[in-house]
Amino acid sequence: MDKFDLIEAIIKRVDALADARGAQKCAIVIEIIQQLGALRKGLADDDAAHNKQIMDLQQQLDALK
Repeated sequence: MDKFDLIEAIIKRVDALADARGAQKCAIVIEIIQQLGALRKGLADDDAAHNKQIMDLQQQLDALK
């Protein structure tokens, strides 16, 4: 599941939360928290990969000078 699919899933769970009651509401909240944690990790991994690409490209440019 990519980050956009995960965002869509979270939106659907938040929508379901409006009608949920009792234990179901608690389960949905826990699921949303887990999904947000996964999204945060995925975005952090993406940022780290992009930063590494930038550093690698900068090193290639510096080597050409």
